[in-house]
Amino acid sequence: MKCLIINGSPKANGNTAVMINEFTKNFKGEIDIINPFKNLSPCLDCGYCTMHKKCCINDDFSKLLLDDYHIIVIASPIYMSNLPGPMLSLISRFNFLYNNKVNLNYKHSFNPKRAVLFLVGGGSASEMLKGDFNESNPIAQAKYIFKKLNAQLKEKDMVLCLNTDEMSVENNSMILNKISDIAKSCNEE
Repeated sequence: MKCLIINGSPKANGNTAVMINEFTKNFKGEIDIINPFKNLSPCLDCGYCTMHKKCCINDDFSKLLLDDYHIIVIASPIYMSNLPGPMLSLISRFNFLYNNKVNLNYKHSFNPKRAVLFLVGGGSASEMLKGDFNESNPIAQAKYIFKKLNAQLKEKDMVLCLNTDEMSVENNSMILNKISDIAKSCNEE
């Protein structure tokens, strides 16, 4: 099994890192981690992908396109009821898929994958996720990334820790156990 983790947090030791560490501790396969805060540019709308079957920017986005992962994990904090800006920049990079299809009549095809989503937040930015409104911005944005990579997200593979202003992830045994269970179930595929 091979897993790619997209770490949407700038903090090396924050709540998102705790979630990622819990997953990696229990996952037995190979893991690659990219962080859009560190090595990912937004789409520049340069037009390169209207003439070539790839993006001209050489950064971690190219790892997403290798298509040799079985599992894609998005682990991210919630900022202002959205994924953080660099994660939105990652979304903008899928513009090349559209441009390839329209301008080159080329449709990229990705192997099916399992999707896992860990979102963390506190305060008013995550209030909308606590109720019945299930398709809020950060979930919809993550699902967009998963869809582009042909990764299927199931409810059982989504962990929302939305009370970090009251309790950190490292002190939330229910959240840690759920993450551990997801990682172990990934080992069984």
